[in-house]
Formats: sequence, C-alpha cells, structure tokens
Amino acid sequence: MKVFIIVNLFFFQYQFLFGQQRNNVLDSVEIECYYDLNFKESTLDSNYNSAVFILLIGKNHVSKFTEHSKEIRDAALDTFGIITKEQGMQGGLNFLASLPKSKFNYSIFKSNGILEFNDRLFGVNYTYQEKIEDVMKWKLHSDKKIIANYRCQKATVGYAGREYEAWFTMDIPISEGPYKFTGLPGLIVELYDLKKDYHFKLTYFKKSTLQKPITKPILSEAQVTHQKYLKIRDKAFKNIRISIQNSSVGASVTEDVLMRYEKKMARKDNPMEIYNEKAN
Repeated sequence: MKVFIIVNLFFFQYQFLFGQQRNNVLDSVEIECYYDLNFKESTLDSNYNSAVFILLIGKNHVSKFTEHSKEIRDAALDTFGIITKEQGMQGGLNFLASLPKSKFNYSIFKSNGILEFNDRLFGVNYTYQEKIEDVMKWKLHSDKKIIANYRCQKATVGYAGREYEAWFTMDIPISEGPYKFTGLPGLIVELYDLKKDYHFKLTYFKKSTLQKPITKPILSEAQVTHQKYLKIRDKAFKNIRISIQNSSVGASVTEDVLMRYEKKMARKDNPMEIYNEKAN
C-alpha cells in the first residue's frame, strides 16, 4: 500500500507536468559539479545518511542545485509521456517506480545576486527569494590546505541557525558552491557545519560538452518568505498525519501507513535550516 501511494504521488506530479508541457529554459550548462552530502536526519543517533547533488552552472551565470536523482527524474518527463502513450497507464506507473527516489525535493537557482529556493511539501509548491549579499556574510581566513589536489583556503559563515566552515579553491575561480553557498573567490570544494551534521564534498567537476539546458518547471507556486517557509515545513512535519490526510492521496492512506510515516518523521528532527521564530 505504501509503495502504491508513493507511486501515485509521482504519477500525479508527472501527469500534471507532462500535460502542461511548460518548462522555462534559464540557461545552457557550461559546468557540472557533483557533491556528496553526508547528513544526520536525527539528533537521537550518530548514523549518517548520504545523497548525491549536482550543481549546474550556465554560460550566462545561472546555476541550479538539486539532488542528482531528482534531476534524473525531472529529465525523464518526456520518456514518461511516451511510455504512457505506448504502454498505457500501468506502463507509465512501472516506469515511474523504476526511477531513482530522491531524499530532497528542493531546487535552488542563483542568478544576478539572487537565490531562489523551490520545494514541494505535501502537494504544495513553495518558493522564496533571498539577496545573496544579505545572507552570505563570509569571513576569509589565512588557513590553507590541499583537498583532492586543489589548493584550498578556509572561509566561515553563519546561516539559518548554523555556523559553517568552507574550503574554496582559486584553482577554479568560480564563485559557486553547494546548496545556497556562494560569494567566495573560488569554487567551494568542501563545506560543513561545525556540528558536522551536514557535510558537502566536491567529488566531480567537468566542463559540459553537450547542449544541455538548465530548466525550471513553470508551476503554480505559493510565494512565501524564508522564515514563513521554515515555519510551514516544521508544522507540516510535526503534524504529519494531518499533512498526509490533506494531500491529494489522503483518502487512500490507511491507518497503518499513517503510523509508519509518523514514526519515520519523528526521527527527522535535525533539518539543515533551523526556524527562528524571533526572525519574523
């Protein structure tokens, strides 16, 4: 039952996107960077989870950061439509079930000094923008070391309730990095919060040889502020039963599935960004 619900969530999302066939091409990919993320979902144990993210940097300095499996899934939109037409609904559902599942739904776009954050929580698309210069107040340090054959320098910054240490390299003089982090004189090779709950490492860097677009689906989105989004996120996760019941598949969810989700979400008490009620 749980698998059926998840597959249907994917189906409704992809059916909507394919039916609308609306994608905004923001730029053409010039550089691709891959980052490994090791993170702790829970404060109750010391186990780490992992995910692979991709940073696409465009020729006109637009960038997109998202989990690699989500980028693959989004790129499979046309294939899903073709399979559904040729093999029917079940063929389309089987195809969706075969796609890699992502742990994170968000995408981050940076351009002209503005970062835009997009996420989907229980069927609702949320988006907000921040001025990079207002949120990335870097402090450069004299510390230097070699990481993966790159000559790196240390920088620190505080953001969204955590203090971060970053190591950037002037060997790649691109002011970019994982997640929202940007604004340094070179590419960020490694970044982590001081508690080591979230740890990004650059694993692969290449210049793209393909004519690959950087795209953003045109969706109906709720425009919110950064802190408003964090408040909505925390409330949704703390009231997971109500969030699921109010979603598009809520009527199909059994009590057993609800209890499993409640147990699972109870352990996700360590988000990367921490809601600050006083910031409102």
